[in-house]
Amino acid sequence: MTKWTAIVLTCANKNSSIAYQKELELKKKKNLIDQETLIICIEDPERPIGSGGATLNALLVVSEALCAKKKLKLTVIDELKDKYILIMHMGRQYPFDLISKGFCTLPIQNQETNDLLNNFDLLYNTITYQIANFENETFKSDPGIYVCSTDMIFSIPQNEKILINDKSICVISSLAPREISKKNGIYNMQNDKYHVQNIYFQPDDDILSKSSSVDGLYNLVSGIVYLDYEVTKILFNLIIYPPMDACSYIGIDSGASPVSLSLFFDILLACCGGIDKEQYLNGQFKTNLPAFSNRAAVLKQCRLTLWNNLHHFKIHNITVSRHVKHVYMDNETFLHRKLILDSIGSYFEENSKIKKPIQKMLHCLIEDSKINSNDNPTLINCFITKCNLNIENDVYILNCDFKSSKISIGSNTCITDLKMVNEIRTIPSNLFIQNIDINLECLSTSVNLNLVFGIGDDLSKIFNSTDWTILNKNMSEFTLLTSIVEKDLWPDEISDKTLSNAKLYPVLNSNLNSEEMSYLRKYFWIDLKNSKTLNENLVKKWKQSYRYSLEDLSSIINLEEMFQKRRYIFNKANIDYLVKSVVENRPIQFNSILRNSIRDGFANEILTYFDQISLKHANDLVRLPRIMVFISNTLCEMAHNYSTIRSGPSLNLNWTNAFQQIENGQIEQALYELSKERKNWLDRDDLLIRASRHYEGAMLAFIRQATTNFKNLSSKISLKNLDNTKYRDFTWVQASCPARLDLAGAWSDTPPITYECPGGSCVTNLAILVNNEKPIGAKARVLKETKENSFFVKIIMQDSANLTDELTQVSFVFSEIDDFRDYNKPQAVGCLVKAALVFTKLIELNEQSLHDQLSKKLNGSLELCTWTGLPHGSGLGTSSILVACVLKIVWFLMGIEVSNETLSYSTLLVEQLMTTNGGWQDQVGGIWGGFKLTQAKNQLPLEINVKELKISQEFKDAINKRLILIYTGLTRLAKDLLLNVLRNWYAISSEIYKNVTELVKNGFKCANSLENEDIVEFGKCVDRHRKQKLVMAPGSEPESVVNLIKLLDPLVYGMALAGAGGGGFLYAITKEADSKDEIRNLLETFNVNMKIYDAKISDDGIEMKFF
Repeated sequence: MTKWTAIVLTCANKNSSIAYQKELELKKKKNLIDQETLIICIEDPERPIGSGGATLNALLVVSEALCAKKKLKLTVIDELKDKYILIMHMGRQYPFDLISKGFCTLPIQNQETNDLLNNFDLLYNTITYQIANFENETFKSDPGIYVCSTDMIFSIPQNEKILINDKSICVISSLAPREISKKNGIYNMQNDKYHVQNIYFQPDDDILSKSSSVDGLYNLVSGIVYLDYEVTKILFNLIIYPPMDACSYIGIDSGASPVSLSLFFDILLACCGGIDKEQYLNGQFKTNLPAFSNRAAVLKQCRLTLWNNLHHFKIHNITVSRHVKHVYMDNETFLHRKLILDSIGSYFEENSKIKKPIQKMLHCLIEDSKINSNDNPTLINCFITKCNLNIENDVYILNCDFKSSKISIGSNTCITDLKMVNEIRTIPSNLFIQNIDINLECLSTSVNLNLVFGIGDDLSKIFNSTDWTILNKNMSEFTLLTSIVEKDLWPDEISDKTLSNAKLYPVLNSNLNSEEMSYLRKYFWIDLKNSKTLNENLVKKWKQSYRYSLEDLSSIINLEEMFQKRRYIFNKANIDYLVKSVVENRPIQFNSILRNSIRDGFANEILTYFDQISLKHANDLVRLPRIMVFISNTLCEMAHNYSTIRSGPSLNLNWTNAFQQIENGQIEQALYELSKERKNWLDRDDLLIRASRHYEGAMLAFIRQATTNFKNLSSKISLKNLDNTKYRDFTWVQASCPARLDLAGAWSDTPPITYECPGGSCVTNLAILVNNEKPIGAKARVLKETKENSFFVKIIMQDSANLTDELTQVSFVFSEIDDFRDYNKPQAVGCLVKAALVFTKLIELNEQSLHDQLSKKLNGSLELCTWTGLPHGSGLGTSSILVACVLKIVWFLMGIEVSNETLSYSTLLVEQLMTTNGGWQDQVGGIWGGFKLTQAKNQLPLEINVKELKISQEFKDAINKRLILIYTGLTRLAKDLLLNVLRNWYAISSEIYKNVTELVKNGFKCANSLENEDIVEFGKCVDRHRKQKLVMAPGSEPESVVNLIKLLDPLVYGMALAGAGGGGFLYAITKEADSKDEIRNLLETFNVNMKIYDAKISDDGIEMKFF
């Protein structure tokens, strides 16, 4: 996708440029701005240089930056050719959000990140995706300079796109009625439908009557301008020489006095066809911005230069539809409140980047608090804890932090950025209050104060104008109440007196201690009473104080501190929302919210919250694994450069103590140990990702604890003494099993899905012979011989039951108890057999020697041989079924008889001991023969019910003739797939939850198709199962398998990779009987590494033999 080469913000001063740079870099970290885009925030070299001067200075700076990036020794304009450059002017101060109009918080959220949006975000999205059209390569605007003012709300409906092609200069306008047009600027299109003839600022009725209109609507200037490379090149060449250099840093650094140029009424006006040269040079249009009297000659010279170089260009106007939302952010308190409260919601309902229109309460954390109000107040990004609020009608509260306070707020009041702790406070009606931090060089510190205006005050209105007010009162009323007069508010040198330059705000007073001064800064204007007498002492302190005006404060505001305070409140609510969603199992966009909170610098707070909540739920084995996986996600997101490398080992010795506590059931202690050890792994990305893996290991450990909850229930594990005297003449006892094909519903049997899935889980599977054999088995015998006078355990591993050649066998001898302590490490030699021996208690990990235990229980050594006549990673349930075989023969040698049900539950427990965390359907598939429908309720302890499906021999024969088993030549990695599935499950992905529900339904459908003996529907269920498994584990069909599926598709009713996917065997139900030879011939030309195995239904399951 196309991206911005550079984004340039022009700022009023260095203080703001530094703060805005950090904000944009943060947006870049959150991927809201492309990583390759160059961010430049620059202060105007001097004030005033105007929007035109700021644009020219930005062109110069961005050209230099791009040349420097390429290590060029000279600045050349060629670096701007074919580039997309966005210049955004942060403009004049905005009294209702001193951070700026551009970063004014709006009560709407980003759909992808959950962030509250500000005006920069809205304008950026509009220009990027609906004017430059970066997401549409076939409908993309030309490269060039895109300039945008941030003093407006501007949003285009989602389905409307603007295309700028083959235009030298292009402006965007919206249609506005007469009253709005008179207060702002318009483009006059008279006698030319597409090109601007003149530009008017605040036109009167006479001008409007002569201007172009559409149904009484005029072309309102939007503040968005496009300049192509040819125009840019001319402007660049002009700015490096006098007189034009006086509006760039080059001229200022060369000693020139600054010249103020307007982008619209100086630069663009020079291109208008409806004015002549003399009128333009002299600024004779009364609606044009006047020339500055002290710089008239220089300004006229600049205009002459612009006219001579630009007048041959035409300005193309694009008028957006009447559905556009375009409002200027004025200095009237009432209009600001109306803009935020009444208009924002409807403005952005159609914008694709917006999640929600305005809400009465958005992104707030309210704890242990009582809010009393007849009318729901508007609360945006607030943290309110242990408070009692009494709120009257029409109250707007934004970015506020209230703790342990009792606050009464009058009607029609707006409060932003205010923090109150342990206060009892009454806030009057009809006020606008913003709390700000300012930097005082004389104190070398930052102090806090409240800006206060009346809701009806116009801050730019000249004193003594009609309807001029201060705190909603005319000057006479105000003086009568406070004894404050005109000379108290304005020094003599100020001529145009407004509330913006009135010295309203007390900052320093040497007669007051720090507590008194702090109170005066924050509450003087709020606590004024309706009595001159009551106010006398307070006003006296105010008059004695050194005071600042709003204009004074705007240059010393601590923007970084204010941004951080807003982030703090936002992330407090974010983290609380995350944690509660995890605990309550609510669907959320966890990773994007988590990622942005971490980028905001709140990783430690997130981890602390999760630690606290895990301890609170230490006895809840359903919630604990979910909390562990989200701690793992947090650590993973903190490891920025390693965040995609999730899977890996989790048995580092430093974490052993914590895991041992989990296995011992000491959950609270385990959680403390996990948190304690984690602190040693936070320094580097590689350590963070390793810590993340250990928390996933903790997740699996807690799942094992939940899954094994039934181990003490005798109804599930039933062991009977066996009279095996009639078998004493036999040397070997052997158990063999068929392999398993999962036909439908697989993954629903996997803990925790099996006990959390609404409605329970269900799997239909089949026992099969492979190459006419039961391919999985084990045999054992008791040896009277000893090794160095001690009994031992000998484990032999071979490829099939018929091998007797010792050269093809791998054997290991264990003679010490300590040899079995690694039974829970899947990579350990003989792990599967060791875990089974420990589970049956043939071997107990206590102080008794191995010799004594074997002597007591077997009266001899144990020799045990295992085999699977299948490739490694087959997907046919091999390891689980092999566990069942080992358990069967070991218990037999111990004189114990077990049912299939006991064997199935016990296999599940052994797999938990081995820490492989498998489900229950594999062993069910091999222990019972034929087709089975197996169900489990969504509960703990688990309860598994197996139903053997009754199928006629004729239908079995039909399936046998159509069942194809193909080894893909690829080895699957089941545990990696399992971890990905569990991550998605715990992320409460709606797609995964819906898919699991469909998996379960398909399990029942498949069983019904078999009982109805409908082979076509049976094939459809198998094919549906394949697609559902792909949703659970995306990417689990390698490219060669995808190509194989395409090859076989015309020939089969359905097919799927066996098991979790990723490789192993693929099975298919062919449309025609006896198609094996045809498919074998296809494979020979398709992939020589793929091989057909013979497969057919095994009517019986586990089988015992003695010899």
